[in-house]
Amino acid sequence: MDVNEHLDGHPPELSQITDRADLNRMTPSEVDAARKAGRLDTLMGKTPPPVDAPPDAA
Repeated sequence: MDVNEHLDGHPPELSQITDRADLNRMTPSEVDAARKAGRLDTLMGKTPPPVDAPPDAA
């Protein structure tokens, strides 16, 4: 088993980056990748649509 996989065989889900200190330790390319993956949404003030919202309500 790969160390980057959970016991169920799926890769671990990356968490939100909510601490600016974490952001300061990242390279510009890591920051860009995290932004594209939506991991900086909390720091950027973005909020996800409610889970039960219709698809075009966002």
